Amino acid sequence: MATLNKVMFIGNLTHDPELRFVTSGDPVCNFTVAINYKKDKNKTVFVRVVAWNKLAELCNERLAKSKQVFIEGRLSMFTFEDSEGKKRSNLYVVANNVQFLSPREDRASE
Repeated sequence: MATLNKVMFIGNLTHDPELRFVTSGDPVCNFTVAINYKKDKNKTVFVRVVAWNKLAELCNERLAKSKQVFIEGRLSMFTFEDSEGKKRSNLYVVANNVQFLSPREDRASE
């Protein structure tokens, strides 16, 4: 049986990306992208995105709040127990390709 797990979307960052390093030393970058429906601007979907390694570092350098981005990746799920002992799940996208659609700004002028 064949399977396919691939997503592609364009949206804008809701906040600056957050870069951290896991215990193995690998960089990981987390950010959220808002996707507006073309016909109904009042409908917005918020997608959590995670990028790893060199892509994580690039995202941290090039992305910022409100920047437009194209994401290609796969869906993944994180399951955990909340403070009340209930199982919770979060769906997110693991990015394997990120295209920076907003013009690059010179950080030296900031």
